[in-house]
Amino acid sequence: MKNLMNLKLMCAVLLAAFVFVSCADKGSDLLTMVPKESKLVMVVKPLDLAKKADLQNLTLKNVPKETFDQINAFFNGDMGVDPEEVAMFEYQNNFWALFNVKDEGKLSSALTGFGYGKESVNGCNIYSEGRDKIAVKDGLGVLVTVYGDDLSAVTNSIDRFLKLPEGQSVVSIPQFAESMSGKDAHVYLNLGAVYAMAEKEANPYDRRAMEMMKQMPMYDELLQSHAYFSLNFEKNDLICNSVVLDKDGKNINGKFNFGNLDKGMLDFFDGKATAVMAFAIPQQYLDFIADAIAKEAGSDPIAANMAKTGVSSLDGNMAIGGTLKNVQNWYGNDYAAVIKIKEDMLPSVKTLLGQQLGQMGAVADSNGNYSIPVDRDLTLNVGFKGDYLYVSNSVMPDKTFASSSNAGKFSGKTGVIYVDMPKGSILASAATMVTGVDLSGYFYAWSDDEQSEAVLHIDDNPESNILKLIIKTVDGMSR
Repeated sequence: MKNLMNLKLMCAVLLAAFVFVSCADKGSDLLTMVPKESKLVMVVKPLDLAKKADLQNLTLKNVPKETFDQINAFFNGDMGVDPEEVAMFEYQNNFWALFNVKDEGKLSSALTGFGYGKESVNGCNIYSEGRDKIAVKDGLGVLVTVYGDDLSAVTNSIDRFLKLPEGQSVVSIPQFAESMSGKDAHVYLNLGAVYAMAEKEANPYDRRAMEMMKQMPMYDELLQSHAYFSLNFEKNDLICNSVVLDKDGKNINGKFNFGNLDKGMLDFFDGKATAVMAFAIPQQYLDFIADAIAKEAGSDPIAANMAKTGVSSLDGNMAIGGTLKNVQNWYGNDYAAVIKIKEDMLPSVKTLLGQQLGQMGAVADSNGNYSIPVDRDLTLNVGFKGDYLYVSNSVMPDKTFASSSNAGKFSGKTGVIYVDMPKGSILASAATMVTGVDLSGYFYAWSDDEQSEAVLHIDDNPESNILKLIIKTVDGMSR
């Protein structure tokens, strides 16, 4: 019980249960104390979490009343903590959380009652339980998980937070405040710092791949950029938006030169397809991939030339998808993949593919298409239709996805992932069986030359907000 009642876990319970919900306000005082070099920043407003989740009327099967009482103590101020806002961030490879303390006497009494030890270091009261430290100074509460027992290092960091010049905090980053406000949750990533950390911790094979990435178009600009993610909970939808801004706060999505998806690829999928994923890859990135593959081929010039020719022939449009028909037998489902070939490269691609399939014993039919037995229950159909090369385990559909009501979701987009779960479908039935909740809806993620968005939609949500439905569903699945 002690661990459930400490403030760190209290925050963790709130964060996990409410999926990092927040409603960040522009110009947060806590954010002015977050160093600019932080790799990751999140902002949470616990009181707004509670409203979204309808905490006062929430009844969960697997959360004891005692735990609810502890959470309520956090919210109503009995622990001396201001529940309006918590700012979390990475700093010097430690995780920190800042919050305002209204009554340190109440907080001290609560923490010592939970089994925390207390000591004063450099004018800062520090409460400790294992590696978890909660420090209080000048009305600022700081939660930190640190390695080692050097508490003076903790207090030095807190002093820096309290006295941080405006130009050294994250709020000085162009468009940071605007990008971290207005939705239910906000997350910030310093892409250059994250990449540097990944590079430092990578194994030799990964380092080799990361070295190759340095030749990638836009590499230098990406390292100086910042990614922002926002989350919003509505009645029937959970919506996540993301955008990448350069060091001057300008959107860089358009600089990747993405083209719009070729919707002709949707003709290769059934009108009732369960999932379709499609992307339009810019030519500069196809060239990069072709060069990388050729280098990987090393001393085999024939293989290197074939790989480079194959990638260079791509138009950049590609899609994969399928229709779920049988959850017991995956061979009983329909799958298809399609790529668009540059028109002037079609003859050479057909010749190259014919040679490779011929070596496998495959023989083309009168239309130049192939049927390749993989095993007793699976045969792949490989062929060309216009500029498209396709691979499928089923016949071409009569009613295609291109003529469905969902085809419009692919218009004007550079990439799309769509998963359909209509009421009565096998996928909806499976989800209902697993969760114990009658679920139907869809997942739709897309990108264009401005931003990216992902939407989880639930039909006929019986709860006041999708957040409450998620919490109750997770609780019902707990054992």
